[in-house]
Amino acid sequence: MKSYNRVERYTARILGKFPHIKERVKYIYQYINYNLYKERRNCHVNDEISLKRYALESNGSFWGYYDKSPICCGQVLYHSFNDTMAQRWPMSNIDIVLNDKVCSSTRTWNWQQGSMLSWMGDDGLSFIHNDFDGHKYVSKIVNAKNLQCTTIDYPIYKVSHNGTFALSLNFARLAKLRPDYGYFNIDCSGIEKMDKNDGIFYVDLENNTQKLIVSFQDLLKLFPKPCMEDAWHKVNHIDIAPDNKRFMFLHRWFDNKRRKFSRLITANIDGSDLCVLADEDMVSHCAWKNSSEIIAWARKHNAGDRYYLFKDKTEHFQTVGGDILLEDGHPQLSPDEKWLLTDTYPDRARRASLLLYQLETAKKFILGTFLSPMCYHQESRCDLHPRWNPDGKGITFDSIHTGRRHLYEMDISRIVD
Repeated sequence: MKSYNRVERYTARILGKFPHIKERVKYIYQYINYNLYKERRNCHVNDEISLKRYALESNGSFWGYYDKSPICCGQVLYHSFNDTMAQRWPMSNIDIVLNDKVCSSTRTWNWQQGSMLSWMGDDGLSFIHNDFDGHKYVSKIVNAKNLQCTTIDYPIYKVSHNGTFALSLNFARLAKLRPDYGYFNIDCSGIEKMDKNDGIFYVDLENNTQKLIVSFQDLLKLFPKPCMEDAWHKVNHIDIAPDNKRFMFLHRWFDNKRRKFSRLITANIDGSDLCVLADEDMVSHCAWKNSSEIIAWARKHNAGDRYYLFKDKTEHFQTVGGDILLEDGHPQLSPDEKWLLTDTYPDRARRASLLLYQLETAKKFILGTFLSPMCYHQESRCDLHPRWNPDGKGITFDSIHTGRRHLYEMDISRIVD
């Protein structure tokens, strides 16, 4: 691996104060290094591993984010698209595929998180995804056996583990402030910097109702900072604890110089008892370890940027990965909480890695490295976004190492056993 060194990481952090300049410098620097260090093979996979690709005929395929699995009770869900759908701003129909058969479609999706496609609970009987009805964003619950569909009048972001409710946000605001994760079927030009009627919403999937549970007004009152004033505010990356009692999210804001600030917050499902766990300018990707602990790539000014394990509703935290896990990625804990699965962003040779870290022994395993061609960048990039299978013996991830986006599954039982 041609990993970035400390000087390069420090430079990137300094340039973070100048977002527009950083994006240009980053692309040019990656392009030069890509041509200097490029290799012939588009992927390297650990000898202990078998690799399987999911795709419908000649179409491309992908799942989306790293916070949930496409596999449930032996069934596999994914998004399917052809080349005419590969747009910078996705607005055309793409298919939803169940067990290699088209079972639904959606006009509301993006390359990073798809249509928020999710299984409803762990019985494999139904799934849900977002869509656009011509006037507003909605979600659709589909019966996995007879494919009958029920429309919910609101989009969802994260579904509860029992499938009875979901939490959501304003996807038009995301389109305005973070195009990677937003939808573009509705004009987002009218979005305001701060709207007291916007924030995080509770969606009752059984009664088809929605209510605001955490507003931006609530967040501005929670340990306010001068840089929050007259800033653009958004929430993102909502995730519900395994026991469905609390949830976490990132509160992010951009000042007038477009500098980004992030903090990690948890709350009860009704939006009460807000707790700020990390608030030192930067929090990136997070995952619940269990219902009371969260692992996150975050910044502590005295310890730097690294993985931290936070104890919910307390000030307690500890580092994870020591001097081994030194790069931001998309973390997920195995069902038995013994293994940390994560990835890296593309290195100098434009290769991203899948990593497995054993918490007890502090050993790291490189599951594979995968080429990320330069033509996939910004909103069209393809992060690996690794996810555990429910049995803890395999993982899935998205990759473009062949030149086309596909969903893959790895059997890693020989390693974890």
